[in-house]
Amino acid sequence: MSARSLQRHLAHQGTSFSKVVERTRRQHALELLVQDDLNISEIAQALGYTDPSNFCRAFHKWTGQSPKRCQNKMLEQALPERAKS
Repeated sequence: MSARSLQRHLAHQGTSFSKVVERTRRQHALELLVQDDLNISEIAQALGYTDPSNFCRAFHKWTGQSPKRCQNKMLEQALPERAKS
């Protein structure tokens, strides 16, 4: 599929390539944040960010909070679930 065909197809769906990439990165970031063995720099690198601060800014734009704060909340919520296992 050519780039222009993809662009038209995505526009017909009401989205764009950059929005798909952003949505995918956000979802992957949330999945990686649950893994307490990864730090923010490693997560940023896994998502394709060359600088962790760029990832932090993007994450804050997506969620309204820092990645570390979100990670801490998610890990706190996962603790009771982990204790059941």
